[in-house]
Amino acid sequence: MRVLNGIKNVLCYYWLYAMFSFRSFLCWLDSLNKSNQIIFETEYTGQKVLLLAIYQKGKLRGDIKNMLAIAKAKGMYVFCVNTLTLKDAGELRDLVDCYIERFNFGRDFGSYKLGFLHMYQRGWHKTCPRVLMMNDSVFYSKVKLESFFDKLLSTQKEVVAATETHEVQHHLGAFCISIGEPIIRHKLFKNFWTK
Repeated sequence: MRVLNGIKNVLCYYWLYAMFSFRSFLCWLDSLNKSNQIIFETEYTGQKVLLLAIYQKGKLRGDIKNMLAIAKAKGMYVFCVNTLTLKDAGELRDLVDCYIERFNFGRDFGSYKLGFLHMYQRGWHKTCPRVLMMNDSVFYSKVKLESFFDKLLSTQKEVVAATETHEVQHHLGAFCISIGEPIIRHKLFKNFWTK
């Protein structure tokens, strides 16, 4: 019975893998005729960057607005990449320095990729001391959020994350990673996002 269950599980895995791969391929094809829209962008002046991948339609969640206000108060350049459309993105101009809307292919990593490529194309990586890479897949409580930012922004470590996971293979949790300048400027890191 165990052998039959094992065979069934393997077959189900490969069938599901093939189905999701095909669906992803179709989504990739659909993305080819979509263009990214830079809604607004202010000049970058060499400060630490918050790169925020969001999936928000209509209006931004309150906890995200609060988190953006804290980032701005810390003197960060706030860069948001949204895979949906906000009704009035202009109302974010006090909280966000660069706002881009894109087609949802690649989920948060697609947004991170667009964000890093935008930074590299603009040359921001040459003067950027740290990037705080976050997304909206979690709720950002007001409790101790400022001290959380302080710890992530003041660390001397090349990379640090809010969480780590040992599922499949040990890695940092992608919803919140603080990346220092040696990594931002490293050729391998740039090649990762380019490819």
